[in-house]
Amino acid sequence: MKKREPKSRARAVADLPPATGPIREIVFKQIVEEECRALGLQYVIVAQDLIGHSARLQFRPSDDKNAGLLRARAFAAVEEMKPDGIMQTMLAVQMVGVHSAIVDFLSRATAMEQTGEVIDRNVARATKLMRLFNEQCELMQKLKGQHGQQKIVVERVEVHQGGKAMVGAITAGNQLQGGGTGHEEKK
Repeated sequence: MKKREPKSRARAVADLPPATGPIREIVFKQIVEEECRALGLQYVIVAQDLIGHSARLQFRPSDDKNAGLLRARAFAAVEEMKPDGIMQTMLAVQMVGVHSAIVDFLSRATAMEQTGEVIDRNVARATKLMRLFNEQCELMQKLKGQHGQQKIVVERVEVHQGGKAMVGAITAGNQLQGGGTGHEEKK
């Protein structure tokens, strides 16, 4: 299955012929508003800035004739993370940049005719960035409310004469789910 290049709304604007001046501006405004909604943002200017930041963090050739494609790729990468709001979108932009840097340092480490010292330096940089990326992934999950909750299963409890036991899920203030404090005596 052949992967296709992301054809985002930003790329569609880049492909418009220059002769469509006012129409181009209207289409661009609609596209940017759609991007703003897709990122869960309220203000178009914030969406434009963050997508611009993400585009600057992408690998780019020495010429700027592919600026529309870079913006489309940047938007697609951030949109894939499905951010909802400014914090998640800002984090997604940072994650795209960190990932790009990881790939860059790893590709430098595998380039031919390098000393072991240069290879080690690039691998060390990539490794630090991978740790940062993992932390960012955990933070994104927390922001989305998807962080894992620990579950402890107690298989056996012994309560000796005169002892007390609490059974149930314990929340803040030693309140049991379903009511009670756990201090009621069993008869």
